[in-house]
Amino acid sequence: MDATTKEKLMTLAAAAEPFDIHNHFRIVDVDDGVSTVVLDIHPESLNIWGTPHGGLLYTMSDVACGAAVLTLRPESHVTVSGSMDYLNPAPAAGCVIATGRVTKLGGRLAYCDSELRSEEGKLIATGRAVMCFTGTKLL
Repeated sequence: MDATTKEKLMTLAAAAEPFDIHNHFRIVDVDDGVSTVVLDIHPESLNIWGTPHGGLLYTMSDVACGAAVLTLRPESHVTVSGSMDYLNPAPAAGCVIATGRVTKLGGRLAYCDSELRSEEGKLIATGRAVMCFTGTKLL
């Protein structure tokens, strides 16, 4: 990916998604077929048991996969399907780091995997997503 495209994607990531900002997600890096998203854990991130809500972690995986897809094809897309395997509890403070990777890019669909880890590198969850392109160019 050239520097200009990377800069455009990072600018888009920082400004265009109020949902990410509201939920304390930050897209901190993108490269060809890969993205890194950080969740800064806040009190509203936690469930009643004091750990980050599973739905928030699922959404983080979806954001990481979607950002990874944009690096290869900057076109609007929607999630067709997704799944998560929760392997360990997420930390109640600090941050969670998600890496999204495109595993296959087709004409209409993109297939992705994600990993969510603690700051210390402990694997929290893995995810999979299928994205469908809408035909609307973004860059």
